[in-house]
Amino acid sequence: MLSDNEILDGKYKIIRVLGKGGSGQVYLAQNLKIGNYWAVKEVNTRKQLRTNLLAEVEILKKVNHRCIPRIVDLIERKDYIYIVEDYFDGSSLKDLIKCRELCSAENIIRWGRQLCEILAYLHNLKPNPIIYRDMKPGNIIIDNENNVKLVDLGIARVNHEENDSETLCIGTKGYAAPEQYSGMGHPDNRSDIYGLGATLYHVLTGYNPNQPPYCILPVTQINSALSVEIERIIKKCTSSNPDLRYQRVEEVIADLDNTQKSDELIRTTAPNVQYMEVTNKLVVIGSLSARAGSSFITANLAAALAKRNRSVGVVEFPANIPYMYDALFLRQKTDGRYVSLAHEIRGQRPINRDYFFNENGVNWVLLDPSRQTIKDWSPAEMLSLIYSVKNLSVILLDISTNWCHQGVSQILRQADHIFLVVDPDPALIDRTAKIDFKELDVAPECIPEELKIMELVCQLEDSGGCCAEFILNKYTNPVLREQLGLPCDPIAYVPFIDPHLAYSALWKGDLVYNYPDVRETLDRELYPVVRRIAPALSTIQENSSRMIFRHLKNVYQRLTEKKEVFK
Repeated sequence: MLSDNEILDGKYKIIRVLGKGGSGQVYLAQNLKIGNYWAVKEVNTRKQLRTNLLAEVEILKKVNHRCIPRIVDLIERKDYIYIVEDYFDGSSLKDLIKCRELCSAENIIRWGRQLCEILAYLHNLKPNPIIYRDMKPGNIIIDNENNVKLVDLGIARVNHEENDSETLCIGTKGYAAPEQYSGMGHPDNRSDIYGLGATLYHVLTGYNPNQPPYCILPVTQINSALSVEIERIIKKCTSSNPDLRYQRVEEVIADLDNTQKSDELIRTTAPNVQYMEVTNKLVVIGSLSARAGSSFITANLAAALAKRNRSVGVVEFPANIPYMYDALFLRQKTDGRYVSLAHEIRGQRPINRDYFFNENGVNWVLLDPSRQTIKDWSPAEMLSLIYSVKNLSVILLDISTNWCHQGVSQILRQADHIFLVVDPDPALIDRTAKIDFKELDVAPECIPEELKIMELVCQLEDSGGCCAEFILNKYTNPVLREQLGLPCDPIAYVPFIDPHLAYSALWKGDLVYNYPDVRETLDRELYPVVRRIAPALSTIQENSSRMIFRHLKNVYQRLTEKKEVFK
């Protein structure tokens, strides 16, 4: 593992982690002599066969294409090998899928065509073609000029005609062609065409074929407004029988060019999109103990993000005890016509986005206390509820203390950020102490919920999931940070709000964030959380502050110069 600012091989300064590739961490690095930037892939040779690693290097040495990274250096250090290759500035298609506005039919055709051109180059290499074998959104970069780059050739292989079978099950489930898993037949260029179709399906519909229902549905069944022509292309690409697919990617290009959305229209509707400023995220917020304040933090954090021009949705987990509906006076504000999306999904009724209640710039998807709480809420229903608000930039899911609920487990592994709200009551925090309750012969139902939650958070981190960060609520200065006994320092310390102000806001059906004095406090204390969720916004604010400072400095210098002249 490399750390920020570490110098690799005396010439590459590590800037930050870019992500996790198929074979290990990927870092952004700067060449100290030239000043340009490179991507550095870190591979643990104890976890991956050296022969497999060197196969990727050999493949990249044969490739010379502007949309595929070139290898410029290979560094060995102890149990690691570092591959230094081209860095493509842009955003992963996996992240862009969350912003549904960008995944238009026009962009699908543009990106699909460019991916076809890259695959055509690989498939037509002489003397032996290269089969990519791992086409998926996570391996695709869309640069700031809206062009496609294909990265991570970790499992690509040279296709030798004499190899008539390959029994190794490899690829990513949902995107990989059936022959890559069945062991029947030899993956070839048609396997890449299957991965291309599965990728276009995910981008177009927002449905991940690697997740329930684990199949590729007709796209017009998901959204009747989508193109029938694109549906036909995706269906032909993803046929389970290789003989029924397109046989060459050039055939896919021809059909993409013949769709109603012409290439000319694409160029005029999507030039120079600055994807780096897009933040479409799922944020899970829960409490360590009852009444710790996850709903309070969720509601006021949403208002803070909305004030910064983010489209925000607050979703109350259906197994929670309803709280926000009455706190915001929704019955009065909607004349009793509020529609509970959770109950619409439970009744298998279609979702209408007009059902959203919007106030303070926030879309509120809350529980109606006049309807029965849904204790048996399922993971599939949870995905449907989250998907219903996927058009928003930031979705805040308040799960209260339901961390161990079956409907939460899958969402925790998909979340971009997880925040655990903690009440600094020492009795509550002390209940997270790791005691062997089995040895004490304590019944499972008597084990403190706080301990179960903390153990779940640790397991999530150990499994490579999103790391939970702590928000300390109701913080008072007499409480010393070292007294908290948490595994790491909280990201935010939200002070105890004057009860008179808090209840005054509640009895008006308002947010305490709307009180100027409280807003100033919450903006200051929640800034680290806002910065984590929407870094592009924070960067813009910081850059604006620097510009103002430079302007004031220049004004001061000019005034000083005039003063010297008058002397």
